[in-house]
Amino acid sequence: MNTIQDGTGDTTKRIMCVIAVVLLLLPIEGEGWPLLYHDSQRQSFSESSAPDSLYIQSVIELPEPIIGSCAAESGKIYICGESSLFCIDFEGNILWKTDPPGHVLHLNIPPSLIQGKVALGGLWSMNFFDMDTGALIESIETLTVVASSPATVDEYIVFGKGEGRYIRRSGYPDELLIVDSTLQVQRKFKAKGNVDCSPATYMDVLVLATVEGYIYCINTSGNIVWDSYSEGGVLTSPTIWWGRAFILSDNLLCFDLFTGDLLWEQDIPGIQNTFYPNSHLSAGYGRGYINTVDGIVCVDFLSGSILWKRDYEEPSDISVADEKIFFASGTEIISCNAFSGELLWSFRTENELFPPIISDGNIIVPSKSKLLYIFGINPEEYLEKAEKYMEKKEYEKAYFSYKKAEEYTGEQLKEVDIAEEKMKDKNERVSEAFQKIEKADRYIRNGDFGFALALYRDAYEVFESQEMDLMKNLCEERINYINEKKTNSKFVFILVLVMGILVCGLVVRKKLNTHRR
Repeated sequence: MNTIQDGTGDTTKRIMCVIAVVLLLLPIEGEGWPLLYHDSQRQSFSESSAPDSLYIQSVIELPEPIIGSCAAESGKIYICGESSLFCIDFEGNILWKTDPPGHVLHLNIPPSLIQGKVALGGLWSMNFFDMDTGALIESIETLTVVASSPATVDEYIVFGKGEGRYIRRSGYPDELLIVDSTLQVQRKFKAKGNVDCSPATYMDVLVLATVEGYIYCINTSGNIVWDSYSEGGVLTSPTIWWGRAFILSDNLLCFDLFTGDLLWEQDIPGIQNTFYPNSHLSAGYGRGYINTVDGIVCVDFLSGSILWKRDYEEPSDISVADEKIFFASGTEIISCNAFSGELLWSFRTENELFPPIISDGNIIVPSKSKLLYIFGINPEEYLEKAEKYMEKKEYEKAYFSYKKAEEYTGEQLKEVDIAEEKMKDKNERVSEAFQKIEKADRYIRNGDFGFALALYRDAYEVFESQEMDLMKNLCEERINYINEKKTNSKFVFILVLVMGILVCGLVVRKKLNTHRR
């Protein structure tokens, strides 16, 4: 049962437009992987280019065994060993290392890069370090194990604390903490159950779930927008995508992010929802990718239908980029086509692997030893990739691939200028389309459906001309939503008008009867 407890259910999705514009304008080669599952929406999706074929960029050996996945940004990798937190470059040079307080080996939670700091949960605290030096900035005492990875919502940092899966110390509550930019706790949200799962955030709301199955959408004031419940419990982070919140329990649940309405549910055989490592839902290209106990399942995000399934032995969490998915299966790193599931390439190592991340065109894969594997784009393939990007009208990726090809060959390519010009033109047109969507959502909020409909139709035409099918489909869905609202509004207006006429008739009749008497 879903309960709406706050007026924020009327909030529109306009901020998504701003986010999308920003992503379109970002330099692709500078795309990092700052948080658990890449971003605060926990999509595990990167705008980065990615290798089409197997090419080992480097193998780095750390001074101590690695205990989990990692984060990366601006050419640096942040990763945990058995006793230390390391910052290294892509050549393996150690830029700094520090020994975090309360380091917990078995949590396997990677560092997070958040508001210019490195965040890492531990035993009884959430710790924040300087990104450049590794110096400890602040340690927020929690009195419980912090197995939750932080996210940002507005100017706040949010994370959960709870002991349900690890250790019990009576008297210390499981809570979500809302922390300001100065690392001071501003609010606490008490959930029913253990808040090990990392929250997912979007606009000014966040979604969290507990091991016991309680699901919450709350705002930054700590007020519940809506809540729900799943008997199967929840061990992994929610995933947010285009105004939808996805929860993996015993099955896959899709909620409207702003109202809490259950839009659909789908049975996914083999969901690992009892112990770590658990299944997670990754997002990309209007699809969801789930690692189950015996393979990968791909679902359509709009309908919930299963598109394909591929068998692999205990695959890891999935990373998505450049129309490909990447995951580990035992000692093997695997790349598949994101649309068909077809195997593209794989590489078997000597040790079991943690989930891969994607940064600056590289696939970074920590192993359960001292070795860190980096798979990159073969320099000989940059020119071929650039031409493919041009055909798909992905001009930014084409531009940066041409630039990389120039660096590799030492030749000046005229295609660089062509790609740059087309990139700027597309970004300008698409940016205008997103601005129209933002304005349309404001009209929707005010009940001006006619103006909103015209703007969405304009945006639809732009996305159609740019062959951006997913955005076109989402605009079409929004247009249908507006038409339904307009129809309902007309019905309500007519109903009110008829009721008004009937009431007036009764009043007149009563007065006439009184006058006759």
